[in-house]
Amino acid sequence: MNLDLQGCRTVNGRSVKRHRLLIIFLAAALTGCASNVLAPWSHPQQSADRFEEERLFCETVARSQVIRPEAPPPKVNFTGLATVIKMVSESNLNRDYEAEVLRQTQECLKKKGWKPPA
Repeated sequence: MNLDLQGCRTVNGRSVKRHRLLIIFLAAALTGCASNVLAPWSHPQQSADRFEEERLFCETVARSQVIRPEAPPPKVNFTGLATVIKMVSESNLNRDYEAEVLRQTQECLKKKGWKPPA
């Protein structure tokens, strides 16, 4: 490691401080809902044990019907910003995809007679 003119540490001429900021930005951008656990639903004629089985069925059907969008290819530049933008874009597309799967799963459960928690 060397020091640049401003006294910042550099590795092969690149500022370590800039890389730390990039890592912090990526971590913040990629943070989202890790899991989306469904609260217990009720059904007038089914037991609570049957819910998980029907939820898995509905989720499988939803995942087979929802099309996962693809992120556009990044523009080429020399700052690495295109890679960051692509990662954020893919994260947003994944979040939208999972939200649509969840919505369709819940609609399927409602059609099967399950009532969402109040």
